[in-house]
Amino acid sequence: MDVEYIKKLIINSISKLRINLAGLTVLTEAGSNYYLFTPIIAAMAGAKDTYAMIQDSDYGKKENIVKQLIKISDMFGVTHKIHPVFNKKTIPIKKCDIITNLGFVRPINRFFIDNLKRDAVISLMCETWEVRKEDVDLKYLIVQCLARPSKKFPPAFRAKS
Repeated sequence: MDVEYIKKLIINSISKLRINLAGLTVLTEAGSNYYLFTPIIAAMAGAKDTYAMIQDSDYGKKENIVKQLIKISDMFGVTHKIHPVFNKKTIPIKKCDIITNLGFVRPINRFFIDNLKRDAVISLMCETWEVRKEDVDLKYLIVQCLARPSKKFPPAFRAKS
């Protein structure tokens, strides 16, 4: 893995796409291989705090993933913005502005949705044909968006009056 090349790609992508996460808190995962970079990208894009859910998988042990995450985020100068999380019950859901629906963060169920900030955003990082009910309770999420709309991020499903 060419970490310096990946760093250049991240910097160029953030600049080209004008991604600015300043002041925001992100919840994502840190996994093996290139999934290690999801919290690093958020931190490099200016996120105030990035919570990285880490678990053992067939592709890597959490201890090794944490070591790699710390090493690379230190090289990129963002270690202080990344907070590894190993237990879903300890995720500070109410603090999070942006949530990715990556594997270790899922399921995004009723409990999770009920504890979201009013103006939180969930990034559905999959193709439409990949959406599974057990990953994200979309029906419940839509009902909750309609029931408690945000002025900051109005729902696309808002009923016309």
